[in-house]
Amino acid sequence: MATKNPRKNVALPTWLVARIETLAVHWGTSESNVMRMLIEQGVKSVDTAETLLDRLRDEGFSAAAGTLAGHPLIAETVLSKGLVRATLTDGRRLVFPRDGVPTLEQRAAAQEAT
Repeated sequence: MATKNPRKNVALPTWLVARIETLAVHWGTSESNVMRMLIEQGVKSVDTAETLLDRLRDEGFSAAAGTLAGHPLIAETVLSKGLVRATLTDGRRLVFPRDGVPTLEQRAAAQEAT
């Protein structure tokens, strides 16, 4: 299992380093934050519903809203007491009860529930 805040050293091409430096100045943050944000966006862009579901299982209910917020696979998130429900861009739904495990409803079940 990964440590809480592992560090990785990566060799980057000169053009990419220059772009990161420019973004850090433009965004008013550190180069480390820029790299973290860009890597996070890149990983989210290749997520599937199943990998997102695995992440929710690993991170737990209390992190669900933050995990789903702004994720490119999520069209809508509804938070209620004890339940997080998210509609994916393909119409399926993720349902995460506080006292249970997150599940993925297939399209037919998600459409019937509306």
